[in-house]
Amino acid sequence: MYGLPASADLTFLRGLALTQVCFGENEVILRFDEGVEITVETNMALLDGNGGSTERLEVATELVGSVGATVEHVEWGTSGRVVVAFAGRPSRLEIVDDNAHYESYQIYVGKEPRYIV
Repeated sequence: MYGLPASADLTFLRGLALTQVCFGENEVILRFDEGVEITVETNMALLDGNGGSTERLEVATELVGSVGATVEHVEWGTSGRVVVAFAGRPSRLEIVDDNAHYESYQIYVGKEPRYIV
């Protein structure tokens, strides 16, 4: 678990539209407009007040319905947990940093990684 630095600022995600959800054998890639992408190699959850889905590919499949939606709210902490709420969608996406030995996710702006967690 690498966590996010105390200086991390993910407010740049607000207002970005989710344009693509890509599935790989070991990762899910969330692409947003303006060249922003989050590559997730860890667990994700859709929080809906009733527990929601927690299996990475199941969550990614459900996220396909959010393609075109914009990020309305984003929360993060030094633990590496990131929560993203999309406008008009009832569930919030949670990405966690839960592996002490491997990277859990990367956030890219353009071709450069801004955060490797």
